[in-house]
Amino acid sequence: VRGQGLLCRSLMKSQVASPSFSPVYAALVAVVNTKFPALGELLLHRIVFTTLRSLKRVRDSKDVCMACLVFIAHLVNQKVAHEVLAFELMLLLLERPTNETVQLATAFIKECGAALQDASPSGMTFVFDRLRAILHEGGELDARAQYLIEELFAVRKAGFEESGHPSVTAALDLVEEGDQITHELTLDDELDPKMGLDEFEEDPSFLENEAAYARIRQEILGSDGESGSESGGESESDGEGQSGDGEGDAGDGRMYQTVDTGARQVINDETGTDL
Repeated sequence: VRGQGLLCRSLMKSQVASPSFSPVYAALVAVVNTKFPALGELLLHRIVFTTLRSLKRVRDSKDVCMACLVFIAHLVNQKVAHEVLAFELMLLLLERPTNETVQLATAFIKECGAALQDASPSGMTFVFDRLRAILHEGGELDARAQYLIEELFAVRKAGFEESGHPSVTAALDLVEEGDQITHELTLDDELDPKMGLDEFEEDPSFLENEAAYARIRQEILGSDGESGSESGGESESDGEGQSGDGEGDAGDGRMYQTVDTGARQVINDETGTDL
């Protein structure tokens, strides 16, 4: 619980800074989501909340909105988010089409179109019928927005994967189908980003929760051999620290300063040889 907000905030900031790595971040979320479903759900709430807020002032925050939509698209590809959320976002963008919303919608469809075509072909047919109607109406769309719609039709005709827009690449297909946990969040649900998790709050049951987390960590990661390396390190330090309370010679001409910590002697190399 203590780390959820921090990890979600870090993922979102990193993804906005580097949208090209969105498939990698989505794959990471998919893996973590199999062990901590609450974290995947919180991330979805925050991304959808940020997307809807930025859509209200899309002219000023188009880049943030685009990054969030791309992230959601790849979470749909990884089956962390349900395809219903993707269809709702597409219809919301195309409800009152402008140059900005058409650009966002076409980019979004390219990223997750392959997965949606497999999951719901009838839904994709409805979306493309809406795009065709927008193209015929014209309205206030400029030539660039109309070109983006025509290009999207060409991509669909050639195939999303064949056009360079696969749902999930082989290198990022890390979660078995039986282990995937899909969150059925929709735009009608009450969004709770839980921003209070980003701030420090004293935990009255700190030791008990740390012990519980240690058990979960052991269950997921297994034994990593830290205890053996620590005991080995202690014996080495005890053997090297026989030089007393001053400075000692390690035998190779280098001088070491020993610090008496009470429990055991820690040797710090002051010569700068490694540097």
